[in-house]
Amino acid sequence: MRDLFLGRRTTDLDVVGWGPVQRLARCFADKTGGHFFMLDEAREIARVTLEKNHERWTVDFALGRGKSIRDDLRHRDFTWNAMALPLGHGKQELIDPLGGFRDLKARKVRAVSTAVFHDDPVRLLRAVRFAATLDMGLESGTARLLSRQAALIRRSPGERIREELFKILGADRAAAGLEMMRRSGLLRVLFPELADMAGVDQGGYHYYDVWNHTLKTIEHARHLAAHPTRYFQPWAGRIAKELDRETAGGRRQRDLLYLAALFHDAGKPVTRKRVQGETHFWGHEDAGIPVLRRTVRFLAFSQSEQKLLETMVREHLRPGLLSHEPRVSPRAVYRLFRATEPVTVLVLLHSLADYWATRKAGRAARRAQGHLAFLRRLFRGYYSPRSPARPVLLLNGHEVMKTLGIGPGPRVGAVLEKLREARAVGRVRTRDEAVAFIRRL
Repeated sequence: MRDLFLGRRTTDLDVVGWGPVQRLARCFADKTGGHFFMLDEAREIARVTLEKNHERWTVDFALGRGKSIRDDLRHRDFTWNAMALPLGHGKQELIDPLGGFRDLKARKVRAVSTAVFHDDPVRLLRAVRFAATLDMGLESGTARLLSRQAALIRRSPGERIREELFKILGADRAAAGLEMMRRSGLLRVLFPELADMAGVDQGGYHYYDVWNHTLKTIEHARHLAAHPTRYFQPWAGRIAKELDRETAGGRRQRDLLYLAALFHDAGKPVTRKRVQGETHFWGHEDAGIPVLRRTVRFLAFSQSEQKLLETMVREHLRPGLLSHEPRVSPRAVYRLFRATEPVTVLVLLHSLADYWATRKAGRAARRAQGHLAFLRRLFRGYYSPRSPARPVLLLNGHEVMKTLGIGPGPRVGAVLEKLREARAVGRVRTRDEAVAFIRRL
């Protein structure tokens, strides 16, 4: 009902009834050619999925709580999720016992009762997510309730928290949602190191404190991911494909980019130092890794996703530092690509977002042109047919062992890595040169 009144297209429907709900769901599946399965045996919730007009529809059938639909609606989370229409022919009047339609018009997130968050603490994050995705504000009583009960979120499984966090990061108003988390205390409860970033002055050329710089970085990262053609036209299609590549956990890599942007400066509060009147954060990229590691384990990411996120955070400064060098050698470019694989594209995009977020908008746009030009050169090299990111090795491990008269072991890998770099920078071009090169090592 919420999406209907907001003019948002939806392919998810909920049906509530008092009676043989499973039989109704099976009958609906048979009539529509859908697939029936039980979603929750204990609560008698069945789901039917079907394809219609090349779209995937999901229809959930649930046994109503209480004696009537009005009783059931009072068990929902927010008022505009507590609206219903009766099924059948004839006049259909909206059932809205809690004023959900009024709150939709006012664009307010209002909890149906003070027990909402106790019943399911992940609703604390859902309130923020709805505010961010639907461009709403928290109703004042709900905002106070959120702050008073923020600690309840600890009772929620990490997997559910992770999914809500991704939805917040994926919203157009992601920064507003994250700031809502900070003001309510949810950020402090879930990610205290992120809450510590607020108010940490960076000095020098930085316009924002660490927290607001982070929010700006996320905004810019989302902008770049949505509009690669504006900045990287020749390679935009490949960049978009990389952003949409699925991870082992079934997420898109663009989602990991936003999460890495959230945590990229998590090590700054503990590394901040004032030396001769200047502010420094030496080693903050490494100091942030334990924070990130604890977080991804709590949120139940796969090990491969953890490695991708760690690479992005650890290497986020590297393109910027390289861009300040008077001369960038092929070896330096190769080592950048090698250190950041397989998320090189994400690291480069993050670098520009991070740069833009350092200064106020107008000043950042003017000063970032040089950095943007540098990143374009890197993308050109990365996607060239003879990219240093993907040098073709002229010898394999067995050939290295035979040539050097050695057995299996770490030395073989070390020799291959040196050969890979020599090939990437053009020092080795033929098989004979490769053999001569490894014999000189």
